[in-house]
Amino acid sequence: MYDKSEYEKRKEYRKEYYKKYYKENKEKYIKRNLTPKVIEYNRQHRQNLKLEIFSHYSNGKLECNCCGENNLGFLSIDHIYGNGNKQRIKLRKPSGYPFFSWLKKKKFPKGFQVLCMNCNWGRRLDGVCPHNRE
Repeated sequence: MYDKSEYEKRKEYRKEYYKKYYKENKEKYIKRNLTPKVIEYNRQHRQNLKLEIFSHYSNGKLECNCCGENNLGFLSIDHIYGNGNKQRIKLRKPSGYPFFSWLKKKKFPKGFQVLCMNCNWGRRLDGVCPHNRE
């Protein structure tokens, strides 16, 4: 039978082991992992994941669900029910790549949409997008 406490012990051990390894081999680790080839691969991987997430939540259109803005630099993922901060704290996932990875790992859960930053912040302030105010 699966023993969760044993898993937690091993998880803590691995965490401490890698922390110690990194301290003892920092220069070797950095030299190996910060080559231009690795940096470019990681950048491309993050960009592809972002496109995949945004494409899914905008039904392939890559535009704001409210105003139609299509500049990728202005787009963001919005929690439809306005519980984003609570969810990130609960999951211990900040925004950006770790959050996008979580969305993909969970097979694109419902409750998210693509909004531009103006619409997202407008909804955050008073619950209504500036484009829909009367």
